[in-house]
Amino acid sequence: MKKIRLLLILLLSTCFIQQSLAQNYSVSGKATDKTGLPMVGVSVLIKGTTVGTTTNVQGTYTINVPSGTATLVFSYIGMISQEIVVTKSGVVDVVLDDNTDVLNEIVVVGYGSQKRSSVTGSISTVNTKELLQSPVGDLSNALAGRTPGVITKQPAGEPGSDAAQIYIRGNSTFGNATMEPLFVIDGIVRSFRDFSQMDPNEIESVNILKDASSAAIFGVKGANGVVLVTSKRGKAGKLSANYSVNYGFSEVTRLPKNLGSYEYASLYNEAKINDNANASPEFTLDRLEGFRSGSNPDLFPNTDWMDLVIGGNAPRLQHNVSLNGGTEKVKY
Repeated sequence: MKKIRLLLILLLSTCFIQQSLAQNYSVSGKATDKTGLPMVGVSVLIKGTTVGTTTNVQGTYTINVPSGTATLVFSYIGMISQEIVVTKSGVVDVVLDDNTDVLNEIVVVGYGSQKRSSVTGSISTVNTKELLQSPVGDLSNALAGRTPGVITKQPAGEPGSDAAQIYIRGNSTFGNATMEPLFVIDGIVRSFRDFSQMDPNEIESVNILKDASSAAIFGVKGANGVVLVTSKRGKAGKLSANYSVNYGFSEVTRLPKNLGSYEYASLYNEAKINDNANASPEFTLDRLEGFRSGSNPDLFPNTDWMDLVIGGNAPRLQHNVSLNGGTEKVKY
């Protein structure tokens, strides 16, 4: 009887394994541009999942798709992303077109503004929409993870010192100890403090010049990179009012686990005796029992002062009101 049961279990397991294997199917194909040239490094991702692959030097790819209907997302920098629905195994070729919106985007450089398609240097742009996605107390923290080649590091955590250090493509050899880049706000060189205390709602865009060709006009001062900030300007037209509110909480990421009064007193006695075997204990047995029992917290306190002072969370409330309008002669 046991052999029959074991045989049935093995047969059922084999059926389930075969069914699971049959549910997955493979999709392959080739990615090219509009001229027919193969594209290397095109991202092929199953929408809604983290399963994906990239095209090789021939522009081809192969990806295993789970059962049922799935959507393949083809994306590449400077190209329009495409989504193709697949239902079974087969060949799916895709032709990617240039993203003219990205190429025609206006980029602020050291000597004015140009179309992105005509810029040869390495420049990244962060607009106000991206800055407002992170409700931070310091503008420097809003650049974290927004653009490649820009590293932000918060060296301290005490209240009022939450500004992040900014490095563009690592440290260079010119500047002060922080190796901070040059900050230019509306054409005027300003300090890092002036930049970090700006309200993200007042900023139109932040352009980061990362290489020598794009920052050459600033000379040696731009050796660590340049951060160009363009603030919002008034526009001719009817009066428009904008109001936004941001409410959140701030709390310490991690608090150290401190010893209680009883553990501290016991270890203190042990350390004292280890230093001098003839020494008398600092804390008597009665005091140790008082710390352990907690019967008299005034006489034998057991307070975690760090948790009492900076534990919990602190609310943060921010209101922003702006007015925009004017005529051809006067704008505000």
